Amino acid sequence: TKYDFVIIRATWGDHLDDKAIYWRDKCEQLNIPYGAYCYSYSLYPEQARQEAQYLIDTIKGWRISCGVWCDMEDADGYKAKNGVTTAEQWTAITNAFCEVVQANNYYTGIYANLNDFTYRIKTDKYDRWVAAWGTNDGTVQRNTESMGTMLQYSSYGGIDRNACYVNLSHYGVKEAVYTPINNEEGELTTVPNTTPETPENDYLFRLSDKLYDALK
Repeated sequence: TKYDFVIIRATWGDHLDDKAIYWRDKCEQLNIPYGAYCYSYSLYPEQARQEAQYLIDTIKGWRISCGVWCDMEDADGYKAKNGVTTAEQWTAITNAFCEVVQANNYYTGIYANLNDFTYRIKTDKYDRWVAAWGTNDGTVQRNTESMGTMLQYSSYGGIDRNACYVNLSHYGVKEAVYTPINNEEGELTTVPNTTPETPENDYLFRLSDKLYDALK
């Protein structure tokens, strides 16, 4: 399987994801474009700013080329259990998070499902990465190009898959300081151009060239 780009879960809340560095290294070794996201547990804007700054500090030196995203899922019901239920609250949190990321010269946007974007996230300031799986059988069943630049259309086969409506250069950073991966001798490491191992959910996102050609 070819991975044309990757979005790495770098952080959740104010914690480093335990596989973030591993997948960053894999992407850089294999020259796969990648971005990063934080699964947000923010309950108010100031907490969102802190999460965003933690993410920015975490990815300093990473070769980010596919954006830096705020994941506003509420998969475990944490936000709802703690009173974050209104569109005003969701929108304030996402705006606060993305403001910090954008101020650090990264392309930024929001990940959420179609229902959340319809009813809870009421901002047009930032890009949208929309989750709309349909029957989740590995096929694209909805075109969300009018809503944002990326569609997560499936987790079929254990891997979340995305379609992209723009060229990946659209997500480039304004100013980037790249840190090469070095081996023990201090020289730049080179590896065969092979595909990394199949990961668990939430770590690799696939874009097929055929699908991109069909949607662009």
